[in-house]
Amino acid sequence: MKKQTPWWRAQFTRDTWSRALYVVLSAVLGVLYFTFVLLGLALALYALLVVVGAFVLAGTFALARAIARWERARAGAMLGLTIVAPTYRQPQRPGLLRRFGARLRDPQTWKDISYALLSLPIGAVCFMLVAALGQMIFRAVTYPFIALAENTYATDWGGPTYVGAVALHSGQGLFALFLLPLIVRGLTRLQTATVGWLLAAGPTGQLDRPHATGHDGADGNLGASSVSRPVAR
Repeated sequence: MKKQTPWWRAQFTRDTWSRALYVVLSAVLGVLYFTFVLLGLALALYALLVVVGAFVLAGTFALARAIARWERARAGAMLGLTIVAPTYRQPQRPGLLRRFGARLRDPQTWKDISYALLSLPIGAVCFMLVAALGQMIFRAVTYPFIALAENTYATDWGGPTYVGAVALHSGQGLFALFLLPLIVRGLTRLQTATVGWLLAAGPTGQLDRPHATGHDGADGNLGASSVSRPVAR
């Protein structure tokens, strides 16, 4: 089993920055998912009494399923997780109407839609936390130069000495830098728990982190070991 990275080096590992990128991308994609899925549902409800409403709703179902497939793949590529896809309900006989009816009655369809809608608020909160840490780290790096160039350290917190002001302002960023691995690990666990709950196979979803994925850190199993189930197409 891979040795866990020491805490004082964790912020410089690939795993930490891969998780931070995952959080940032989740926020951006969350805006897109929420917008298009909610728009599709709204248009479908508005046009429900005419044939076009059924087509819009069917398209929204297909979009939500594509989002679910993409999110399972993204968690695998960026976080090293193995996610077993759920089994979607199939129509007993061929036909567009029967296929639409099967998707309409399939609980997994509504789980996919729920994930797309929840991705915006969850992604936004996670992004704000990571952005706040990033701003503190950026300030820690730039403050010594800005304070010296603008000669503001005497009136800043920690002044009137330059060393005191730098120690206070850059010290906050240094603390944020060492806090970053813990924060992004917790945030990605929250986001992947949502993936496991809504987009993976099983009653509560099943996710497993392989012992050798090329990522640093040691999450261990995030759920029950993955079992062989039919994978949705």
